[in-house]
Amino acid sequence: MSSALWSRINLYPTPTPIARLMLERSKGATLNIRLNKDSDTEEYLAFVQEVLQQLSRVVELSLTASRRSFPALGHLPLCSPALRRLRVAVLLEDSNDEVSLPQHLLGEVPNLGSLNLEGCAPSWDSPSIKAMSSLTSLRLSRLGTLAPSPDELWGVLRGTPSLEELNLIDSLTRFGPAPPSWDAPIVAVDLPKLLHFRLRRSEFAQYAHFLSSIRVSANANIDVHVPLPSESTPASLTLLPRSLFLFYSAERTETYTLDLYLENLISYTVYKTGCKRLDKEEYCMSEAYHTRIDAIYTNPKRLSDSPNLDPFNGFCYGAPLTSIDIFRLKLKAVYPIRELPWIELLAALPNVHHFQVRLDNINLSRLLDALRVTPNVTDRDVPAPRLKLLHLTVVADSEQGDVSGIADIIEHRARTGARLKGLNVHNARLPKADLVRLRQILKWGVRVTD
Repeated sequence: MSSALWSRINLYPTPTPIARLMLERSKGATLNIRLNKDSDTEEYLAFVQEVLQQLSRVVELSLTASRRSFPALGHLPLCSPALRRLRVAVLLEDSNDEVSLPQHLLGEVPNLGSLNLEGCAPSWDSPSIKAMSSLTSLRLSRLGTLAPSPDELWGVLRGTPSLEELNLIDSLTRFGPAPPSWDAPIVAVDLPKLLHFRLRRSEFAQYAHFLSSIRVSANANIDVHVPLPSESTPASLTLLPRSLFLFYSAERTETYTLDLYLENLISYTVYKTGCKRLDKEEYCMSEAYHTRIDAIYTNPKRLSDSPNLDPFNGFCYGAPLTSIDIFRLKLKAVYPIRELPWIELLAALPNVHHFQVRLDNINLSRLLDALRVTPNVTDRDVPAPRLKLLHLTVVADSEQGDVSGIADIIEHRARTGARLKGLNVHNARLPKADLVRLRQILKWGVRVTD
């Protein structure tokens, strides 16, 4: 029987005696070892030592332990040219259980491509942690008191020129305060190959400090989940850097969909039009994901203290987003900013052809006014001139909407060449005379539902 059949050893749920037998039968084959078991028995710790003696042929090593059993795993360094993936995780029983790893942890791992540290960290001044030229994936999680300072993290990232994926979870506790704007005078780190950045469990000031100090490629995916700050922020600071939206201002063959939810949280999502939106676990490690921005901000009521963080400020006042062809908005009455910038929004989306909104009656009236054209307007001044399909839904907790006069708006737009083809209206009153006219104008028809 081939020795390679015994080379994938997972100590949980495999009993230690069987795992030892697998190790013996693997002979000279490369090893994938997962010691994901919390135990301090003599048998287990002895097996751990046997595994560590085989590091020269280990390709993947995953170590999970509590603080009480971790000393047995501290007899490293890792000197293994074969090692490609390393995960070291400490099970935290309280907030002070983080484990400092040996300074020489990453002794000689020249081909290490993936490093995952959870609840533990080496010295950030260690030369080995600052020279991982082959690393493509870095995940730092639950570091607590061991979290790096900004300068320490910059030193690590400068030593990873091949980095494609960066996950930071509860690891920026020493960052802050928020910068005055996203336009930092000096970029601390350039990450030209980064494809995916994921951030969780960080305060807004920490998030803004970090993101304003790095430069990533235009097609990087930004995936963040951040609470809005309880205190006011600098007036020039927006939720997302406007530079992230420049990608959608360039002339491109592919088009994108922008979803914006303003409810109990603020959510931006931008992804390739027509592509299935994948679950987080599906696309985080995939080279084929199509989402470009996936940002969630909690506690939107705090916008009252920082109106500059209104989500429209991030993309409505710069270069038009010419590659966005579908826009969807959901607005609930709990959202604290009542007057949305419809004129600026339509100007920012000159090539949108599908516009779908769920809103209150007040904003419905303002949107219709923004879509209106004056008698002498030229085709260049028509708002959203390529709009083909319009979906209007009035929220249930608002009084019924009224779209009286929409037939005039659509008819006047058609005279300029901006011909709408389809209209869907939900929970809004449409006079019968307007309905008859619209059925004659709209090629794809009109649909009205309660």
